[in-house]
Amino acid sequence: MNSGYLTTPFGRRSMTLAMLTDQIVDTEKVCDKSIDKWELYRALCQAKPLLGLSDRALALLNALLSFYPKAEISVANGLVVFPSNQALSLRSHGMAEQTIRRHMASLVEAGLLTRKDSPNGKRYARRGRAGDITQAFGFSLQPLLARSEEIFALAEKVECERLQTHLLREEISLHRRDIGKLLIVVEVEDVPGDWASLKIRLAELVSALPRKAELNQLEAHLSFLSRVHAEIVNSLKNFANSQNTSGNTSQNERHIESKPESRFDSNLSVVDPREAKAPSSDNQAQKPMSLDLVNRACPNVAILTANGSIRNAQDLMSVQPVLCSMLSINRQLLDFANNTIGTIETAVTLACLYEKGEAIASPSGYLRNLASSAKSGKFDVRPMVERLVMTQLATFADQDTVIENDRVRDPDETSDFLTADEAKQAYLLSSKSSSPVFPAGKRSYGSPASSSMPRMTARGMA
Repeated sequence: MNSGYLTTPFGRRSMTLAMLTDQIVDTEKVCDKSIDKWELYRALCQAKPLLGLSDRALALLNALLSFYPKAEISVANGLVVFPSNQALSLRSHGMAEQTIRRHMASLVEAGLLTRKDSPNGKRYARRGRAGDITQAFGFSLQPLLARSEEIFALAEKVECERLQTHLLREEISLHRRDIGKLLIVVEVEDVPGDWASLKIRLAELVSALPRKAELNQLEAHLSFLSRVHAEIVNSLKNFANSQNTSGNTSQNERHIESKPESRFDSNLSVVDPREAKAPSSDNQAQKPMSLDLVNRACPNVAILTANGSIRNAQDLMSVQPVLCSMLSINRQLLDFANNTIGTIETAVTLACLYEKGEAIASPSGYLRNLASSAKSGKFDVRPMVERLVMTQLATFADQDTVIENDRVRDPDETSDFLTADEAKQAYLLSSKSSSPVFPAGKRSYGSPASSSMPRMTARGMA
């Protein structure tokens, strides 16, 4: 397995000056070198992208190195291996001979191997009287040994880039999560700002980022997210400061009506029913709940209205009979909820129960439990609405994307659910019977397909 002298290719393969120069340089470099063949192979696997090697070529090189008798590659141990294509096929898990020839040529072109051809082009070795190899023809590992330092340097570079990419992606994921959660706070608290445009910009940026982005692309992406994160945090800080300032001036101007039905302004402001009986001990004004918040929390209820959205309290009250029919809420329970929770609060609660759908097995029992809690002063509808809004917005934080909360439906898509007109017609029909009536093959949003809803005792509040 001696290195021998400079050789020329066999057959039609031509000799070039570059090949001759490479052989001379490699011969000078490997004089005193010795390297572990498997450490070198692992470094090659890491540096594969920079060397332009395929995984099949590396698998073939692994099989070729297994024919080298020593663990360390050196001139003293010989540099030529001479396995047949059949032997290589067996050690490369049955790789076809044509594939072996193709990938072996790619290893030679990559400058990792050189051919040391025999007079007839075959691979074999000559042994002396003592049994040692005096002359070998096959593939020389001399270029691999000569480039070992370069290969280790490339492997280190690839590893550094991989680590840097990992850290950048980690920072990007943290910023996306923070931005997603902060946007939920912004929308729930109604912080002033052009948040719709910001969400569009974020969505465009996320969709434009390639799956296998380069370092410069990741750095630009992280820079943008950092600016957005800082912008949202500053807006929330300013909003919190303004709220603290206005809270001191408005605590003496607070007005609470005695009737639950009158505790709402034109913006559907919901006030805790407990505050109708006694002033709050914290002396802070109850934050109003906007119509936009209810629309975002209950998009499926909004489409049941005549205008497709809840624009005022009357729109919400108009769908209450339909919701009662779909949720199997009788008149007695509805009156009990209206008296304990409040008329508008009950309508909002029904919308939330409808939006939760099959997650609540017994809406009537659930509403009765909530009404009992409200009677003892332990229920507030606002957290329920805010949790639904967070559920609508949580997709952005979980998938690292910004989404719209409106429910998109294909107008040509056939649906197993009731339309708004069908739901109202179902209510008119059900008013004449003891149970809700739905068109054949249809069911309401959030209700089971079966006419008999499974019953479960409500546990705790929503």
